[in-house]
Amino acid sequence: MLTFLSRPLGILCLVALGAAGLSAKDVEEPRAYPKFGPYEAIAIDADIVKGVRVDDEQRIFLLLAPEMADRELHLRISVERGAGYRKWFTGEEVFVAPPNPDRRRGEWTDWIRTESNFIEYWLDGKLFLHLRRIR
Repeated sequence: MLTFLSRPLGILCLVALGAAGLSAKDVEEPRAYPKFGPYEAIAIDADIVKGVRVDDEQRIFLLLAPEMADRELHLRISVERGAGYRKWFTGEEVFVAPPNPDRRRGEWTDWIRTESNFIEYWLDGKLFLHLRRIR
């Protein structure tokens, strides 16, 4: 299940509820974004991603579900959410991590390092992880 988390939407709902005579204590607080080093996940499919780790060198590692170990991943980066994609060092907007049957199941793999503010991870045309830089 892919979970989208939206702070602006939560704030808008609280403003609308206030106009309707309800207070913030009458509604549930939106849950916080999961944080991974200088990033937070604004969308994550926990059936695919079992963990995200950022090391001291700012490399982002994924721990994928075992059945995803030999699948092709597509990564896209952008400066702003919803903005056009930036090009990778390959000159392409989509970076492809090819299927790799040698990936060890249950181990941290597929690291990247980027200065981009937003990183999207795709599998079979479906967004399964969207990270936003917070610092």
